[in-house]
Amino acid sequence: MLSIQNGKYYNLGAIGGRIWELMEQPVSVPAIVSRLVSEYDIESDVCEQQVRRFLGQMESEGLVR
Repeated sequence: MLSIQNGKYYNLGAIGGRIWELMEQPVSVPAIVSRLVSEYDIESDVCEQQVRRFLGQMESEGLVR
């Protein structure tokens, strides 16, 4: 992914890319977690921690609000 604002490229990976797709429309963290848990073999609490960490990184780069 390329950020036009800062000119940086970001490699989101497979799961990061899936989270990005799910965020095409405004969506809550619990909704993202629920969807990922249904698609992948991961525990809900672990998934939520990872989603929140990913979103925190994206926010620190100015890619999400």
